[in-house]
Amino acid sequence: LWGWAFTLIIISSYTANLAAFLTVQRMEVPVESADDLADQTNIEYGTIHAGSTMTFFQNSRYQTYQRMWNYMHSKQPSVFVKSTEEGIARVLNSRYAFLLESTMNEYHRRRNCNLTQIGGLLDTKGYGIGLPLGSPFRDEITLAILQLQENNRLEILKRKWWEGGKCPKEQDHRAKGLGMENIGGIFVVLICGLVVAIFVAVMEFVWATRRSAETEEVGVSARSPGKEGTQASDSKAALHTSNDRHGGKKELRSGWAGRGIYRAPWRRHSKGRPAGPLELVG
Repeated sequence: LWGWAFTLIIISSYTANLAAFLTVQRMEVPVESADDLADQTNIEYGTIHAGSTMTFFQNSRYQTYQRMWNYMHSKQPSVFVKSTEEGIARVLNSRYAFLLESTMNEYHRRRNCNLTQIGGLLDTKGYGIGLPLGSPFRDEITLAILQLQENNRLEILKRKWWEGGKCPKEQDHRAKGLGMENIGGIFVVLICGLVVAIFVAVMEFVWATRRSAETEEVGVSARSPGKEGTQASDSKAALHTSNDRHGGKKELRSGWAGRGIYRAPWRRHSKGRPAGPLELVG
């Protein structure tokens, strides 16, 4: 019974989790990468006009990015915006995906919990400080930046200014498998059932043992009155006297052969004389 209950609860929990997973999957927007964004038309997407991101798509030779550029360049009304604030407002008020640099994306997501990032980075590039050609400060600034990076000072400053928002780090909202904190109770039920089953089995064994012992005692008591007389008869039947034919010597032999009564007939000579010592036969 406990095993069937455990199996039923496991199957029910799995079915409920699977149903929730399929429901969430249908509710989510089917866009998780640039390829997904390029293959659909329900969600518009664009960049800051004349910005570095727009230039990246315009000069890219990657097929997916070329398709995205052709879409943005030909889309009317225009999908380009004049500033980051305008792009974020358009994301919040319409079905629009704003393409911008990851640092700005992370900064605004930490301060507006309704924003999220879809997919990974489109590309990676470094930052630098622009100086006039042949500037004498180039090497000194380069060494200072390398020292700040080596001492992890740049990462500390980034955490100070980027993580100062009110929104926590983004969590994975996809359906997850059931953990022990979700199904631990049914294992407790199973263990309790096993303990009860073992206790009942031990009690049944003890009861059966005592019952068997009592039955044997009753049987032995019922046979006790005739036991002494039977042993006496057996002892008498096992005692025989043998007579030596010539010397008249008598010999007492005894033997024990169980509970049967044995007889020792005299072996007679043809003239009626004893043929030899008596023996126990039977």
